[in-house]
Amino acid sequence: MYTPIALDNKISTKIYTHGADVDGVSCAILAKLCFPNVDYDLLANPEELNKKLVEDIYSHKLDKYASIFITDLPIFKKSLEAISANPTLSKKIVIFDHHLKSIDEGAENYDFCNVEVKLNERYTCATELFYKWLYMKRFITEIDLVYDYVEHVRENDTWEWKNHSAFGVFSHRLSYLLDELGADEYIKVFYNKFLFDVFLGFSKEEERIINQHEEKILAELRKSSNTIEYFVDKEGNKVAAMFAPYFIRNEISDYLRNIQKNISYVIIVSKDVGKYGQKSYRKVDGECDLNKIASMMNGGGHKNSARVLISQSQRQKMDSFESQKQALQYIINQKYIEETDQL
Repeated sequence: MYTPIALDNKISTKIYTHGADVDGVSCAILAKLCFPNVDYDLLANPEELNKKLVEDIYSHKLDKYASIFITDLPIFKKSLEAISANPTLSKKIVIFDHHLKSIDEGAENYDFCNVEVKLNERYTCATELFYKWLYMKRFITEIDLVYDYVEHVRENDTWEWKNHSAFGVFSHRLSYLLDELGADEYIKVFYNKFLFDVFLGFSKEEERIINQHEEKILAELRKSSNTIEYFVDKEGNKVAAMFAPYFIRNEISDYLRNIQKNISYVIIVSKDVGKYGQKSYRKVDGECDLNKIASMMNGGGHKNSARVLISQSQRQKMDSFESQKQALQYIINQKYIEETDQL
């Protein structure tokens, strides 16, 4: 049985993390393994994180926590300044992120930030950064089960899973299980696997759930491919754009590569994520930097994958078009601007 290093059971820990992917929720699992009392907030995007964080700082909701972690979401300049201006808070908060947006916001200039895009000449993820820090601080011992899981998460999050046959396929299937279980149940399941040393693969029931999800993905890919339209961006890149549910965003690149040539990237417009929707950018072929492209639309991410939120007014106008192509052409050219909701 895994036994965390002993700490005072009355000490409370807070973690803010990304709740929409395996990297983010795995940081919550690590926190629960290492600390006895953990409150976690699962956030959908950086905008939600930074809004809530600043609110919690100024309302003193964080005063009761001995340790606070922020993982797998870019931290904005306003939040960094709010933390830095509070000497007590800046000593008990630690940030782990691997997104270029955090670097653009100046996170590297603060001692409480651990921001790395690469480690040892390969792409990293928040789970790996957090794990290495926990190990260095002796909050966690080196256990093969946890170490292997962290590498699975890294491969999935950096897309390196495609290069490593069975190990890589297993890594990617973690995402399928998360999509089907939901973040809270996924955290509970894997926390118990590590607690009782049973992370040796998927159970028969988990395999059934994953296989079912794969069938759902294939069906949705065929359905959503009917919405694909093609455009050329300002840099001359051929771009595919389409409406599709959020859960197939990471499967579309390979699918498109097999049915259409010379597409640089795809923009997936998902109405079922966030408050009003999101545009997910995924590389297909070519050398364009999607983080730079998304940043020009007030979004961000990585070189091969990025995202931009959709505002309330943009969603309303997008939905008003009778033509699907007009709706896509409109929305892919819109910068995200945060708005106050109209009642």
